[in-house]
Amino acid sequence: MPIPLYPEIVFVGDVDATDQADFRASMDDVVAFYSERYGVEAPEFAVYIGADTEAIETVLGELGVRGAAISREFNGTIWNVRGTWALLIAGGHGVRTANARLLAHEYFHILQQVLADGSRVATPRWLTEGSAHYLSWLYSGDWQRYRPREIIYTSNCEGELRDLERFEIATAVDVPCLYSPGAVASEWLAEHAGPDSHLRYWELLRTSRTWEEAFMSAFEIAPDTFYQAFNEHLGESLSELSVGRIRGVVIGPEGDAHQGIGLTARSTASVWVAATGAGGSFDLHVPSGTYTIQIHVELDAHPRIAGWYGEGGFTPDRSTATFIEVADSSVTSIEIRLPDNPADLPTATIPRIRGTVRGPDGEPATGISLWLRGGSPDNSKFAGNSSDGTFDIRHQNGTFTLLVYTLEHGAWRHIGWYGGESGFTSEPDQATVIEVAGADVTGIEIHLPADPADLPTIE
Repeated sequence: MPIPLYPEIVFVGDVDATDQADFRASMDDVVAFYSERYGVEAPEFAVYIGADTEAIETVLGELGVRGAAISREFNGTIWNVRGTWALLIAGGHGVRTANARLLAHEYFHILQQVLADGSRVATPRWLTEGSAHYLSWLYSGDWQRYRPREIIYTSNCEGELRDLERFEIATAVDVPCLYSPGAVASEWLAEHAGPDSHLRYWELLRTSRTWEEAFMSAFEIAPDTFYQAFNEHLGESLSELSVGRIRGVVIGPEGDAHQGIGLTARSTASVWVAATGAGGSFDLHVPSGTYTIQIHVELDAHPRIAGWYGEGGFTPDRSTATFIEVADSSVTSIEIRLPDNPADLPTATIPRIRGTVRGPDGEPATGISLWLRGGSPDNSKFAGNSSDGTFDIRHQNGTFTLLVYTLEHGAWRHIGWYGGESGFTSEPDQATVIEVAGADVTGIEIHLPADPADLPTIE
């Protein structure tokens, strides 16, 4: 297959026409951002956007890249194919800002390679991924908004920044522990040595014998001195935020410690991940709120949900999970007791609520989110729908209503409920009650009576 070079974008599979237009516009914006702000532009590169991971694997095969298996969690990557850099994206988030950030992140990886001009000097992955992560936030204009989250993610990673090379991006715990610390560190470096310093670093790799040599020249500080300064900066940044801590231990039936157990502290507003360290201990910084703790174990290197922290230290049923109230202080001495060898625990069954949102002509409606709301905010969940209008919410047993939101100008606007004869109503007393009792609830059809932008806001 010949490689079409940008500005042409090749769409593979059933990529929605609206998404195609968004991707094209976003790619133009991304190239202009780096060109106007930093004076750099990739001379030539290819862009392939597939409807799913299978589509991208097909593209790689046709381009002659052998043995490239794309994981289900794959979003984007770059590949050097016969001397031309190819940017490959699988699927779409259904929200233009998310797709644009993904393009900004991956395009910066192309710029890194172009600026380094094929240098084989190895660079720490926290710097490679972190700088792309940071600059993509700058591109979207959302860095200051999400900076507190990135600081908390960083504080929850075991070990110092220099230790994070061990992560293989295999689990949900690993991803924040490469991207978030690297982004926070990249901000510090840009403020210390100037906004163009990240570009200078990659240029200096052309003639440097080691990454440390290029680092010192570009950022005007030795790596060891930087690591020490960054640790102090992280502590100061965390102290400025309103956060508490969830601390405890994961043990077996005989009191034996379990290391490497994945934990997810989840509230209605945020999700935080960690893994147990030596002695089975865990220590999570989290914003104030009400949390449940989800427990993950590995089966053939793939994490799966085994249960939750609950009465007796463990429950396989999300509806009986213990709620943890966290203020600006610590909740300590939490003891999670796994009833058996973690690998032998069955996968917890989480009921799913599935359906489709359609517009007035029956076509799939995109850019819609659903708020599955229970008797208290602790039992609520907010989830978006896909480009084909479908939604799939994993939750728990209970009684719920489904609120409908549309995204406008970067904010979610409430426009109604699931209910009524058409599956949609603007009256709260007509909302359909959804009963979840251990089994999936499927076939929900929400038919919007007009374009979401034309529907009034529910106060």
